[in-house]
Amino acid sequence: MQRSSGHGLNRLLIGPPLQYGLALVLAPLSIGDLMRFLPLGPAGAFVLGAAVLTGCASQSSAPAEPPAPAPAVVQAPPPAPTPAPAPVAPAPLKLPDDGTVAEFEGSAAELPASALALLDVVAKDTSTKRWEIKGYSDRKTVKNAREVALARGLAVRKALVERGIPAPQLRVMYSTDVAREAVTVLPR
Repeated sequence: MQRSSGHGLNRLLIGPPLQYGLALVLAPLSIGDLMRFLPLGPAGAFVLGAAVLTGCASQSSAPAEPPAPAPAVVQAPPPAPTPAPAPVAPAPLKLPDDGTVAEFEGSAAELPASALALLDVVAKDTSTKRWEIKGYSDRKTVKNAREVALARGLAVRKALVERGIPAPQLRVMYSTDVAREAVTVLPR
């Protein structure tokens, strides 16, 4: 091996083979240094080619073009939101044709909330002047059916008076003959 000082090419020829590759990458050579390698044969040509490639990689004559922007991904527009369903107004309460405003279990006589809403409808009806209220209780299943049926009718009468119907326009009756646990309000 040659030993000389000065140029980077001469430094490549000194040291183990692992250093040759690192020297080519770390110290780019000039054209003059590369011309001195030509008489070395195939090894020189190899070193010359590697040096040229390293030099090209480290010295660019023209500025690199910026990479082309990625094509824009065209997304389909989001589907139009479905409009919220319009709030459905509850059907106006109407007194059933048979006049039943409440049904009961056993010997209960307290009016449920649904019965009070129907009694509001009855109280707003100004076309009817008189109402017949009838409480029902089955005497075959309830021991004191008469008292239970009458208590149901009186509870409805009290609620209608509280809603503005004069007591003389309300007639309270009871029935223990029908197998029914209810109270009805009918115009008469």
